[in-house]
Amino acid sequence: MPRDPVCGMNVRDRDKSLRSEFRGQTYHFCSDRCLSTFEQDPETFAQLLEDEKSQKQKRRKKQS
Repeated sequence: MPRDPVCGMNVRDRDKSLRSEFRGQTYHFCSDRCLSTFEQDPETFAQLLEDEKSQKQKRRKKQS
């Protein structure tokens, strides 16, 4: 399930109007407000989401 990169909410509704493309990746949003916030600074929010994914992968490796 995709996560809204602005607020962190899991996004179930895949409404096409609440999506944004950035560097070949599609991001999903829970609201127009989060979409608008992302589009003002997509680099920052995309990086935050990538950092979070990286941290989760590191934790999984440590648990193995």
